Amino acid sequence: MNIILIGFSGCGKTTVGKEISNMTGMDFVDTDLLIEIKLSLKIPDIFAYYGQRYFRFVERMVIDELLFSQNKVISAGGGAFIDPVNIRNLKEIGKVYFLNASLDKILREGIPPDRPLLKDEERSMIEKLYYSRLPFYKQADFEIIIDDKTPSVIAQEIINTYCSYRKNYDNIKESFLRGD
Repeated sequence: MNIILIGFSGCGKTTVGKEISNMTGMDFVDTDLLIEIKLSLKIPDIFAYYGQRYFRFVERMVIDELLFSQNKVISAGGGAFIDPVNIRNLKEIGKVYFLNASLDKILREGIPPDRPLLKDEERSMIEKLYYSRLPFYKQADFEIIIDDKTPSVIAQEIINTYCSYRKNYDNIKESFLRGD
């Protein structure tokens, strides 16, 4: 099983993912970084040269390549979870955690400068994108409200939920194998 982090750009998926990795010893994987490595280009350049459609195609490929991953913390890009194929595949390989940051928190802390869909956008456009993605994010297995929490507190909350899930899963599996 893997821990998969989803949420809007700037919500802290990478920071929290690295924190979980440090606390658990699980490997950390960032799909955006995998895309950059695969294409030898930064994300803004991929969007500039090839466009969003091509980026989403490569993003789906990268997520497909993770289908046999185990014991990893995976940070998925902000738009990865709007693709039904990615939703299915990510839920198949682990438990998905939606890091739910309010729009005010995201705008207050600033959108990372390397996010091509949000670069130079006005609040109304960012707000529109944010609210259009929420129904997709809400399909996650768990929702973690992250406003006013430190990355380590968020990471510990995810680890606690994950361990509780794993313990219940293992108990059910043992009971099934015993024929209870």
